[in-house]
Amino acid sequence: MNIQSIDSARELLNSHPEHNFGMILSKSKQGYLIKLESGSTLLANKAFSCPFLPENNDYVAIMRSGQKGYFITNILERSGTLPARMETESELHICSQQSVKVQSNSIALSSLEYTSNCQTHTQSSEKLDVSAKYTSFQSETVESNMTRLVQRIKDSFKMIERIEQVNAKDIIQNIKNNFIQRSKQVDITAKSDVKINGDRIHMG
Repeated sequence: MNIQSIDSARELLNSHPEHNFGMILSKSKQGYLIKLESGSTLLANKAFSCPFLPENNDYVAIMRSGQKGYFITNILERSGTLPARMETESELHICSQQSVKVQSNSIALSSLEYTSNCQTHTQSSEKLDVSAKYTSFQSETVESNMTRLVQRIKDSFKMIERIEQVNAKDIIQNIKNNFIQRSKQVDITAKSDVKINGDRIHMG
């Protein structure tokens, strides 16, 4: 056992205080290379409690552990224009007994799976665009109030088990080819005229 080497390493470790400050030079698999205010360099890992991912040229606070080495505890200053990024290898849960508010000029969400569970959902926007390859919508009651509705559908199929009722001032149907109605009983009532126009009319 080389007692001199152990003593030299111990003196080098004790020469740095438990708390220090420095600037990040680079990042590798071994950790972050940091230049301390004293001019020396060391390797440090990001502490689990440090919320943001450090970048080059960040001015950071460092804490030393006797068994685990050096950890970046906080990013104190960032001179560049790089965005702040939060990254964790484990799951991230945000819990609050009160309300949680997120306010931004632009929010972008990207995920393989997105689930939202709530008792009451309210959404208000000036413009809403929804694009999906497959959509499944289930509800006990749906109420829609619209000034204008325009639909462009290639094929439409409706299965109504009980009743469909339409109340309108005027109804205009323009069919390019066939218009077929099949029912057990048909009742057409008009207060004035009933007109049926065609080249040929078959009855019976």
